[in-house]
Amino acid sequence: MKKGCGVKVQKRYQKSSYLGALLPAVVSIFALLVNGCFENHTKLLEIKCLKGDAKACAQAAFNYFSGTDDEGQTVAVNIPRSNSLYLLSCELKNAEVCDKIGEDFLKPKNYSAPDIVWAAEFFEKACNLDYAKSCTNLAGLYAQGKEIRKDMLKAKSLFEKSCALSDGKGCFFSGIIYSRGEGVPPNHDLGADFFHKGCLLNDAKSCSELGIFYYHNGDTQADYEKALHFNELGCKGGAGYACTNYGFLYANALGVARDFNIAKEYYERGCNLKDPTGCNNLGLMYMRNILDDPHNLKAKKLFNMACHLDDGRGCYELANMYYDEKHDKLHDTSRKLYAKSCSLGYSDACIKLGIMFVDESVVKNYPEAIKYFEKGCELHNYSGCNNLGVIYQTVEEYRDLKKSYELYERSCNGGDSSGCSNLGIMYATGQYVKTDFERALHLFVSACNQGNAESCNFSGMMLRQTQTSSFSNDDKADYYFKKACELGNSLGCQNLKITNKR
Repeated sequence: MKKGCGVKVQKRYQKSSYLGALLPAVVSIFALLVNGCFENHTKLLEIKCLKGDAKACAQAAFNYFSGTDDEGQTVAVNIPRSNSLYLLSCELKNAEVCDKIGEDFLKPKNYSAPDIVWAAEFFEKACNLDYAKSCTNLAGLYAQGKEIRKDMLKAKSLFEKSCALSDGKGCFFSGIIYSRGEGVPPNHDLGADFFHKGCLLNDAKSCSELGIFYYHNGDTQADYEKALHFNELGCKGGAGYACTNYGFLYANALGVARDFNIAKEYYERGCNLKDPTGCNNLGLMYMRNILDDPHNLKAKKLFNMACHLDDGRGCYELANMYYDEKHDKLHDTSRKLYAKSCSLGYSDACIKLGIMFVDESVVKNYPEAIKYFEKGCELHNYSGCNNLGVIYQTVEEYRDLKKSYELYERSCNGGDSSGCSNLGIMYATGQYVKTDFERALHLFVSACNQGNAESCNFSGMMLRQTQTSSFSNDDKADYYFKKACELGNSLGCQNLKITNKR
């Protein structure tokens, strides 16, 4: 090789646009060819590149990026030249390099904002060359709809192509689309077929989702043996939630003999793989003394880990532990944790916060209570709807019986016994609605059958009172008073004694 062809060394982290570097690079390579000035092996690769060797372009590009060639010789780092050679390689139909360029636009190494449009263009080039990974990447961009128009049908088609090209992730996302009905009618069996293909291609999440499919198994009986098998495969592949699901099956004796030690082992694996439910479930086992070594400090640490992984249940359980501690007298710590849990969609935390703002365990604040009860109600926790109705019925400043009625009705229809009971009171006393004792009794009996002791007592009282003589029945009244008493309602016990003296 000729020597003395001076090359200016550039700083390692100098950046240049891929596109702006292409023409100068071609001119530079052509000059080398004319001059015959080849300083090292990388220059020879560039000549091969100009003659149409896509792999040579990619190798030369890597050499200029890394500062070392494939023979171990030092090469002056030249990022713009590296970028231009990668572009030439892509233009010469090197699909892997097109995908790399797309990745660089999607996740820039210089912390600049991603360029979704350019990323999509290079992923499309590679996908058209049947590079499966790029089809998956492009499908993901269409599914997300950031900077390019969201198109679930195109995403579905690309994921399916990727799966057909043996990319397990493509099979996984195809399965998700069909099982959840995203842009297509739900089809759990077709979703399971894609998960099975993905699992055979060693995609851990596909195995995990297949395990979940067999746990639920549509309208047919669950197949716990298959659920165990596929969750175990998913866990071995590094899917944390599959480890947690495997532990759950052992903890609840589903398809296997109950074994809390195995459950503990797999919950730990799930937690270590950053599945918050694994951390949370293990914490509950420690807190509830299910394990041989009950340990509240371990439980607290695990709930804290789950909360840091943005698991609402973990934040809620951690908040409960702080709430019971003497040093958190003002409940500042627990309140903040309940608030985080509620923001993560865990409805019980929203209800707990609302109650705290009503009962003065923190400063009484009805607007805050209303906000959190509304949030709980929106999350289909119907005790929140009921509690909100109570505020609108009993707090003079916010009194609105129409809202109370609608909220009690929503709560009752959602299966909350207190909502049925409060709605029954409105019918029995004629608040907002016309007095209707039969409707009131029906609601009280419904609430009583759900275990609401106060409603059992109300049912007995209505059956005994003279104004309801059209359907009064002392024997039934005794039945409901007895049930109220057994459920711990003292008035029910008193009323039972009165009827027994008659």
